[in-house]
Amino acid sequence: MKLFIPQLKTEMKLTTAWTFDLYHEHRNKTLFELLKLPFTDSWGNWGKPTPPPTQVKLPKGTILVLERIYIRNGAGEFDSLTFRIKQLPNPPKTGKKTARFWAKLEDCNGINIQVLTKETSTC
Repeated sequence: MKLFIPQLKTEMKLTTAWTFDLYHEHRNKTLFELLKLPFTDSWGNWGKPTPPPTQVKLPKGTILVLERIYIRNGAGEFDSLTFRIKQLPNPPKTGKKTARFWAKLEDCNGINIQVLTKETSTC
């Protein structure tokens, strides 16, 4: 196995479908909407039970852009990667074509990808 840590804004294409847990958290709302899945925002619901994560599957050919890597020593339960969907094969007819979401690091390890290009900034 070779270690590969992509730079932020790296574009990657799924070479196989990716199944992972999507958490009911406000930063994942756009992916719930894109996939037409029911969403319960846990933000501000202190003391109320948080719904369990929803298992989702992104199809082969989905193009993701890496937006954020969050890893902190001693806070492994928060280790995650944030992605933006740049292109979804056969997107649902919701009007949305893109979404930003995060997934736990353990769900991201093992994604089968083809690295495309590093996205260039327009700023």
